[in-house]
Amino acid sequence: MALYFGQDLLTANRLTLSEVNALFESSSYQNWKKGQENQNKAISSVIGGINNVIKGLNMLGKSLNGP
Repeated sequence: MALYFGQDLLTANRLTLSEVNALFESSSYQNWKKGQENQNKAISSVIGGINNVIKGLNMLGKSLNGP
């Protein structure tokens, strides 16, 4: 609760299980979760592209150095 909803731990500990379930099943949380997933996918694709550039530079370096 403290992580996703910005509540301090004392307040989060006072919530009942049904209140917690209602918060995690709410449409606003689901929308936030989808946004986070999309952001993670975008970051992952950028990192994948950078990784491909590094691999390409490594292969270029090996080919320029010769056997």
